[in-house]
Amino acid sequence: MAVGQSASKADLGDLVARLRTMAQGRSTIDVAQLHFVELNDIKQAYGDRWPDQKSRIQDTAEAFLQRRISGSDLLIRGDSGFLVVLGSAVGPDAHAVTAQLTHGLNAFFLGGGQSPAPKFGGVAQVMPAHDIAACFGDLDVLAPGPARHDEKTGLPGLDWRFEPVWDVKREALSYWFAAAYSSNNGVRVPGYQFENGALHPNQFVKIDEAGLWVAEQALHDLFAAQRPTLVGASVHVASLANLSSRARILATIDRLDPALHRYRILKIAGVSSGFPRMYLNEIVGILKARVPNVVIGAAWDEPDVAGLVHSRPLAVGFAVPTSGVTSGPVIAIPALMAKVNEAVKQAHAGRARIFVEGAVTKYLALKFATAGVDNIASPRIWPALPMVQGMMRWPAQGLAAA
Repeated sequence: MAVGQSASKADLGDLVARLRTMAQGRSTIDVAQLHFVELNDIKQAYGDRWPDQKSRIQDTAEAFLQRRISGSDLLIRGDSGFLVVLGSAVGPDAHAVTAQLTHGLNAFFLGGGQSPAPKFGGVAQVMPAHDIAACFGDLDVLAPGPARHDEKTGLPGLDWRFEPVWDVKREALSYWFAAAYSSNNGVRVPGYQFENGALHPNQFVKIDEAGLWVAEQALHDLFAAQRPTLVGASVHVASLANLSSRARILATIDRLDPALHRYRILKIAGVSSGFPRMYLNEIVGILKARVPNVVIGAAWDEPDVAGLVHSRPLAVGFAVPTSGVTSGPVIAIPALMAKVNEAVKQAHAGRARIFVEGAVTKYLALKFATAGVDNIASPRIWPALPMVQGMMRWPAQGLAAA
């Protein structure tokens, strides 16, 4: 069986041989699971024609995937969808590949005018090589254990979740941001809210690309369910400051569905104090030429909020440090509120929204709302979820009473 070829018609011995090669020296393998969504509804819509139509749909989807998977990947066809065993993509790259393939399949069938058009869902998973061996035969794999450093391209395994954002005026969780969390400890990947231990800029690019595709798939799922909601993705400023990595990010944005641009938000994350305004103005301008909703996430002690607003983003904001929400010795709450009050004045004077994110307590969220902050995101109040939900009400009285 050739590299990158579907295993649906392959001899089992060839399949096991390919999997053995891919599993050699590895304890885990990343896979993309692509499955039919609402399969029973599709069956009912086709009625007696379903057996023949199913075979034709699977053949068409298989041919589509064969042209788009990497030469090092293995495509396995199943009764309810496909499994792509990823030969080289791991961690955030696996999420990006999965989202691209899922979005591509749905766009392909929708554009083909087929009625009813089949819908696919996709999820990236890390499978122990021994589990694959149990399914397909006795493979030569490592004993289960921690993933090797090079196996994860220097990154931890990622879980993608959606962080809700509270609209203070509307008292609703009105939009969501795709965020990467470490699957090892459940903590948000550092670097996007000024946490210590930030990743290397080259690793930000991988996470940024994956996040764009994860948010893209979420938008398509919401529209399919007739629950359109704004969905955001973060792109680290380090990925945009370098011309080479910026080109990669822009190329990814250009492949997203332009019909959904009005429903997506791009946050430039990690803008440190003193970041050159000339470069920031250029970055915001380039992004706004593609996506209208661009926001800037800065450090809590940013001394020049007016300069951020001058870039003309939709909103500016900052992450609250932990000591600010616990009245710790480093940052006192009165000093933090003085900063918030001044930032609100400068942002609103420039016709920009102001947001605050981080480990915000309910007490502090109410103070921010009273000060005029427009949006608040806090996992302490509104935990991140694995899937985007519809708009949910959260009245300010709920904060006051908690």
